[in-house]
Amino acid sequence: MSGVSVRWRGPLADLSAEERRALLNRSASGPRDVRVAVAEVLDRVRCEGDRAVRELTARFDRVEGMALEVPKAAWTEALARLDPRVRQALERAARNIDLVHRPGRPVPTIVETEPGVRIERRPYPLTRVGVYVPGGRAAYPSSVLMGVV
Repeated sequence: MSGVSVRWRGPLADLSAEERRALLNRSASGPRDVRVAVAEVLDRVRCEGDRAVRELTARFDRVEGMALEVPKAAWTEALARLDPRVRQALERAARNIDLVHRPGRPVPTIVETEPGVRIERRPYPLTRVGVYVPGGRAAYPSSVLMGVV
């Protein structure tokens, strides 16, 4: 797209060109570094469970003492207070996410590679899962929906 100029607007316009480059640079750590870091986090959570989750939340999010599970009464109350238009938009987004990803779900399959040799694929549901939703300065319900749906 040579010849296209971009005029920065909003808060980015207040940054110098060098500050913008630093902010938008996504190559600070290579894919291998990210894989290693993620593997370490997953190993800790597998081995240490909730204790690791609490320590990692304190480290990455600087949040301590927070419950790992939201009590049902709290989310029922929050849902009741939610603007109906927002709820409708979130439910629509959830339906659309499900619609896009449903065809990619694994299905039971049996293949006979040779007479009498059957290979079977049996997907089993997970017994439990965890979804990490980054917070920081902004709340993105889409992150929750994409992780959960």
